Amino acid sequence: MKIITVTCNPAIDKTAYVDMIEFGGLNRLKNVRTDAGGKGINVSKTLQVFGIDSLITGFKGGQSGEQISEMLKPTHLPQQWISVSSPNRTNLKVINSEGVCTELNEPGPIVSPQETEELIHLILNQTDSSTIVILSGSGAGSMASDTYQRLVRLCKEKGAWVMLDADGELFSKAVIEGPDFIKPNRVECEKYFGLVSPASEKELIECAHKWIKMGVGNIVLSLGKEGAYFFNQDETLYAAGMKVNVKSTVGAGDSMVASFAYSKVMNETFIESARRALATSAATVTTPSTQPASLEIIESMMKLVALKPIKES
Repeated sequence: MKIITVTCNPAIDKTAYVDMIEFGGLNRLKNVRTDAGGKGINVSKTLQVFGIDSLITGFKGGQSGEQISEMLKPTHLPQQWISVSSPNRTNLKVINSEGVCTELNEPGPIVSPQETEELIHLILNQTDSSTIVILSGSGAGSMASDTYQRLVRLCKEKGAWVMLDADGELFSKAVIEGPDFIKPNRVECEKYFGLVSPASEKELIECAHKWIKMGVGNIVLSLGKEGAYFFNQDETLYAAGMKVNVKSTVGAGDSMVASFAYSKVMNETFIESARRALATSAATVTTPSTQPASLEIIESMMKLVALKPIKES
C-alpha cells in the first residue's frame, strides 16, 4: 500500500532543555536541537523506522519552508509540496528535567483558497484504493475549516483508508465523514461531547461508541501517561501507561498513528495493532526532541504491553 502524510502546517521545531523553567526570569537553554516538524512529518519519520517510505505533502513557504525541505532530504522520503508565499512557522519546545514539555508555537502560513484546492488536487491525484491517507495536525492560517472534511470524503470515495489526527473544527467537521481511524485525547473527547472534566471511564467509552456509530472505523483514545483505550466495531481494549524514562513527549501521538498505519499495511489484528501502537508511543518518549525510537526498542516494549478487554454492561 502507498501512504501519504499530509502536514498542512509544518514547522521548524527547535527543542531545548532546562532543569526548571523560571517564568519571568532568565532561562539558559541547553542541548538545543532543530528538526523538521509537524505531525504528518513525524508520522513519516516513524513509518520509516518500520521500513515504509511515505509521501510527505502539505504547504511549504518562504526560507523556513525551504529549510524544512532541506532537513528532510537526508531521509530520502519523497516530498511534494504546494509552494505558498507566506513562510512556515518555527516552534520552540522547552523540556524540563521531568520530561514535561512547554510548547511555544508560531502561527502557520497564510494560504489562499486556490492553494488549498491545489493541495486537495495533489492528494487526490496520488490516491486510489491501495492508498492510506493520513491527515495530521492543525491547518495553515486561513485554511478553510472544512478542508479535512472534504479530503476525508473525497479520499474515501476513491477507496482510500483515511486516518484523521486533528482537533478543533478541523476534527469536528471531518469526523462526521467516518474516517477509518481517529486519535483524540481525553481533553479533545470531553470538549467534543461537552463532558465535565475529568470524564469517567464509562462516559469515555460511551462517547467512543458514538463515533463508531457515526462510521469511524478505529479509535485510539489517548490518556497520556495513563495509557489508552482502543475501539473498533467489535472490541474495546485498555492498556495502562508504561513506566519509562521520559525525555520528550513530542511526537508520541504521531508515532501511534504511524504504528496503526503500519499495522494496516501488514494486516495485523486489532489487538496486535493496539499493542504495537502503545509500545511505539512509549518508546518515542524515551528519545529526545521529535526523533522516533528504534525498531529494536519498540519491539522490546511490545512484550511489556498489558492489554485488557473492556466488557461493557
